[in-house]
Amino acid sequence: MAEPRPSLLLILDIDERIATHETKLELNRCFAFMNGLIRTHAPEDGLPAFEGDAAEGEELPVVNVARCILKMGTKKYLYSADEGADERWEKSQLEKWFYNQFYKLGNNMKIFNRRQREIGAPEVNFTWLTIDLQNGALELALHLDSNSDVPAETAQVVTAVRTALNDGTLGEVPVARISIPTAASYAAQYQQGLIDKAAREAQAAADAAAAAEAAARAQAEAEALADELFLESPTLVAQAQAPQADDTPRDDAATCGNATENDAGNAADRASADDAEATTPAGEDIVQGEDFGARFELPEADFALDYSEWNIQYRDGSTAVYQLARHALA
Repeated sequence: MAEPRPSLLLILDIDERIATHETKLELNRCFAFMNGLIRTHAPEDGLPAFEGDAAEGEELPVVNVARCILKMGTKKYLYSADEGADERWEKSQLEKWFYNQFYKLGNNMKIFNRRQREIGAPEVNFTWLTIDLQNGALELALHLDSNSDVPAETAQVVTAVRTALNDGTLGEVPVARISIPTAASYAAQYQQGLIDKAAREAQAAADAAAAAEAAARAQAEAEALADELFLESPTLVAQAQAPQADDTPRDDAATCGNATENDAGNAADRASADDAEATTPAGEDIVQGEDFGARFELPEADFALDYSEWNIQYRDGSTAVYQLARHALA
């Protein structure tokens, strides 16, 4: 009997405070090819349980969540103890499947917000990507970066989660949810990431200033060299030293006539230019030599996220921290 192929149900769950009619239309348009559904939530429902509550009196932050539901019918693939689960995971190439889904989702997030900027509309940033595995057997939550993106390579983390679930390192109590990274790890990464970003921007500004200074200096040297070569030209020097005499009779009337003809010609040229400008369709600016690669280049994240420290929530309500580098609970 043929095995069901994995498919994705994508739900874009956005805060009702930003869910305008126009925003929902744009999201529907942009994510239609991924069969994305738009859902809204109240502010108090936006923070995941592992994030905690806002301080009393503070307005709840806007938290948008991209929810991915992996559909494989009733087939089991998460726990090795289930018959055929390991073979199904490998045969379905689920890590590669997640790689492709992460790539498409992250790329579309950046393209969507680029278009929002171009049309003067507000951007929609997502904080979390949640993955529903095996019909609710486990929820995996990945924090997204400043571009609402999760690198496609993070698919390896999904495989690492499955491995940790099955090799006993997460303990005997059933796991309900895993969020990556932990709140403490993300806070530290965020603080250091902004420091590194400021340093990169300062270095980029210094490099740009140095390049501009070098270009100006090169231009000045080129102009000075051109002036020097011009003045030392033997032909030009001889011409400059020759007596200047103009014995040609001057016809002021002819000169005025030529001037009048020249003025008329210039006026005609200006009129032609004005006519050409007037026939250019409004809003269709033609930019000679425009760098379309730069125009459509997608932005880089403020900093790359480290997904090596996990927050484990067990079904009995207890929690623990797992460190991937040590392959052990902290």
